[in-house]
Amino acid sequence: MMIFKKPAFLICAVLALVLSFQNCSDVKVELASEVPIKPFASVNMSAEGCVNSVQMAPEKTKFVFIIDLSRSNMGAFYKGDYNFNGTVYPNYNYWRASDATDAAGARFDALANFVSTCGNSTNADYSVIAFSNGAGEISKNSNGVHTLTCQNRFINSTQVNAQLSMMKAAQLQEAAYYTKFDQANNFPFLSQHTTEVAPFLFKETNYVAATDCLASTIEADMAVANNETSNYQVFFLSDGEAQAKASGCEETTIVDKAKCYIEKMDEKLSYLLKLSSAKSKPIRVHALYYTKSGTQNLGIETFMNYLAAVGQTTSPINLGSFQASSPNAENPFCKLLAVDKSIVYRTNKIYPVNLTSIKVGTVLKRDSDADGITDDEETSFGASESDARSMVPGVLDGICKMIGNKQLCMDERNKITCDVNKINKFGISDCDVKILKLNTLALRPELVGIDSDNDGIPDYIEILKGTSPINMDSYLDMDNDGLNNLQEINAGLDPFTPDANADKVIYSESLFKDVINQCTSGGWHLDLTSLGGVEGQNKLMLFFRTESKNTVGVFEYRVYKTSYEVISEPKVSFSVSLQSGDVSPDQFQLVLPEVSQ
Repeated sequence: MMIFKKPAFLICAVLALVLSFQNCSDVKVELASEVPIKPFASVNMSAEGCVNSVQMAPEKTKFVFIIDLSRSNMGAFYKGDYNFNGTVYPNYNYWRASDATDAAGARFDALANFVSTCGNSTNADYSVIAFSNGAGEISKNSNGVHTLTCQNRFINSTQVNAQLSMMKAAQLQEAAYYTKFDQANNFPFLSQHTTEVAPFLFKETNYVAATDCLASTIEADMAVANNETSNYQVFFLSDGEAQAKASGCEETTIVDKAKCYIEKMDEKLSYLLKLSSAKSKPIRVHALYYTKSGTQNLGIETFMNYLAAVGQTTSPINLGSFQASSPNAENPFCKLLAVDKSIVYRTNKIYPVNLTSIKVGTVLKRDSDADGITDDEETSFGASESDARSMVPGVLDGICKMIGNKQLCMDERNKITCDVNKINKFGISDCDVKILKLNTLALRPELVGIDSDNDGIPDYIEILKGTSPINMDSYLDMDNDGLNNLQEINAGLDPFTPDANADKVIYSESLFKDVINQCTSGGWHLDLTSLGGVEGQNKLMLFFRTESKNTVGVFEYRVYKTSYEVISEPKVSFSVSLQSGDVSPDQFQLVLPEVSQ
């Protein structure tokens, strides 16, 4: 796919097919008046890529059903004026079964159907975590009282269906009790009714208890010797916001209860996700909710967004209303699994970064060798502006700057053994990895030297621009100017100087599109509309991080490098020189630059 506005432009026709070329075009574009602060070239450069789908049946999947047993599933107490036999009683509580989110317990039937159909496999095991004020499997004690106990175990399909049946029966039993308070049946003086014979299960919504039980259950399973589990699929199903007592977040002094609940959930879940990465056993948390009306509920999504993010899914899923589901409707969990069994790589973002220009305060400075040290300060560090590793063998000069000076850097270098010739496609060497201890500090083994802190900014770019490759700081706003580090780097700005209102060095926009030409499942799209740079040759890196939607640890990073020339007066020349490994022509398309003359 190519676009030509002026036939005089000479551009290689093979570009969109193989992405392996150099010096394909050399054209002139107009330059803004201020140099070198704002030497912008007006360009129209786009890139598009299809998602890559591969069907994969996991060798050993374990399913965890986390099921909301809050009272709202059956109805709700309503407080207000009540008309009984012609007399109005103000501010009385009465029951409204019509407020139920799942009066018939259809969610239990849907999960049972899932187990017997698409979720049924000789390799599949299941764990059930029902939650209300507590969480776990349901059982009856010696007095016939229903209890919830976290069993930390996985069971077979027969056992899980027995659990689901018991939960549904308990809901119907408790729902029958509340009918005595229904305005259509009885005078609603709650004080005149006897105390509940047994403590009911269906009360409030304790997300913390649910996630604690989830964490301990999977952690215990991972500790089993010769664990053949391929991945864990978690269906977290709820109809309400976190609100249970005894979770430490119910005090009136707590301003942001949602933040409190999420922080408490994260104490266990963040560790669990790190453990799954270390053991290469992916965990996927599908955050699903339902409401009486079936419409979106932003309050519930506050918690669901967190669960979807930590569980490596894209966003919460609104199942609508279980009450409205027809018997012949597609099972929502089967539909989810059908999608999830395909590994779909989806880019988070596409970022263009100028490797040879560094914004320092309000001034754009040259970094000729792209090492993280501007040319005008190379001498003070005993470095060369033409050699990115001139201070210490194998180590990027910008890292030595981070460490302090040349001698300190050499001292650290002497503590390690590394291969000076081993450099990844981003520009990080084996020595860089070891001197920064990325091999021990990286959040995921497969991200070492690529994006060790998993914050969406490659290690190499973080070193060049001054942010940290070992701390998740992409969404921090270091200079409090309203733009986070990732946004500033993407715009070519200085993450450490308030400059949100300054002219961007690079203008670009990327988004995921459901429909892209020649793509069967949609793909990602980048528009690059203007470029800036210091006078002379500039190097632009486009980096793409695509991540599997269902398998933690499956990443694909692509790097494309372009070069362009900035000349002060009167023009800027723009030359394209992309370098990349082999790319299938049906998975990647590139729209070449259109420029104004």
